[in-house]
Amino acid sequence: MGAFTSLLWLDLRNVWLSLFPLIMLATVFFQGAILRWAVPEKFEHEPTIQLVDNTSDRAFERMISKAPDLAMASTEELQAWAAEDRSRVGLVFSGSRHEPAVEIVHAAEPDAGLLQMARVQAGVFWSRIGGLGWARGHRYTHLGEDRKPSPFNHGLMGVLLAVDVAISAFLFLAMMIFEEKQTGAIEAIKVSPVGTLSYLSAKITATMIHSLPPAVLLILMVMPDAVSSLELWSVLVVATLAFSFAGAILGVLLKSLFDGIFWVVLASYALLLPLFAYLLPTLDQLWMHYIPTWGALYGVRSALFPTGRSDDVWMALFSMLPALALLALIATALVHMRLLRRSS
Repeated sequence: MGAFTSLLWLDLRNVWLSLFPLIMLATVFFQGAILRWAVPEKFEHEPTIQLVDNTSDRAFERMISKAPDLAMASTEELQAWAAEDRSRVGLVFSGSRHEPAVEIVHAAEPDAGLLQMARVQAGVFWSRIGGLGWARGHRYTHLGEDRKPSPFNHGLMGVLLAVDVAISAFLFLAMMIFEEKQTGAIEAIKVSPVGTLSYLSAKITATMIHSLPPAVLLILMVMPDAVSSLELWSVLVVATLAFSFAGAILGVLLKSLFDGIFWVVLASYALLLPLFAYLLPTLDQLWMHYIPTWGALYGVRSALFPTGRSDDVWMALFSMLPALALLALIATALVHMRLLRRSS
């Protein structure tokens, strides 16, 4: 315990001397100010299509996680919503990827162009999942309480929150290891009785202490009611752990931040690939879900804007666990074998 406390104090001191925490706080304060006072809460646009996912294999769970405003919790709610306005169309997906079916719920005239648009949209949705033909599998019901769109600035806050935590945790831990290499402190640690687990535990704790306060600041400035969300903090803590281990791997493999700046930037872009899929749904691929940024993005989004399904956040958390376990294993092995290995 004494070794852990000493290392933690050293790590906290080194990070504060780098001024990076102050830079992060200033950056987050600027982001919060922009979202609070400059970015509008909403655009004057009301969605005309909403959907219900009644498929046996939850085929549309990723789509709904990305756009919860698109989804309703039940067919009855969707029918009530569609009946209020002839320009609204509901899509009820059922069956499975192999035997898909779509019910188009509407109050428009049977030959309305809106229904053709809805049929095309249903085909587009299914084609992303696995193949409903343009002219089959559709059933029409002529006729949801309307789900209010999430505020635009709050949606941006969710993205910034996940990205800020990811990048800060990644860089904080890498910088701590780089600092010890440059100052020679790592040589003193090698000859001390400090073990690999104590070494990593101290650095991860220091990363948590430095990464989470900026998140609190952003939430308090833009969406203060969310600061008490246990689901939100569960996602952020797991994401911080995953990216801390990724930063440890980078810190061990590279000599310094500036000598390895190309690899730092490359690794940062790789970790942010799910962000491009988040902004452009057509880029979303299954392999991206194993990058912990995907779970962070969708977990934060689901915690801030619940879709009515209680397992959305846990789906995001579970998607991060394989990457977290793999990164933790690799980081621990590298620290033990390459960073703290005693000379014989």
